[in-house]
Amino acid sequence: MYNYSLSSFILGLAGFLLSCFILGPVSCFFGIILGIFALTKKPVGLDKTFAILGIVFGGLGLILYLVLLIFSFIGILLFETFQV
Repeated sequence: MYNYSLSSFILGLAGFLLSCFILGPVSCFFGIILGIFALTKKPVGLDKTFAILGIVFGGLGLILYLVLLIFSFIGILLFETFQV
């Protein structure tokens, strides 16, 4: 079970760090899924910590990706609107 929680942490952290690229949200999504799966197995100690951190980093990475995506679309719309 330690493998699921550690994998969740690694994928969540990698997704958070790579959230401005295409593979960031995919890694975040799988980090969240593995973290939830690891928490359903009644982990204790370090397993529970890694699973929770994987879910947290995965969620933050998805939120950061969506914020960057929204700002990108706003920037494109403003550039096309004010172009001389």
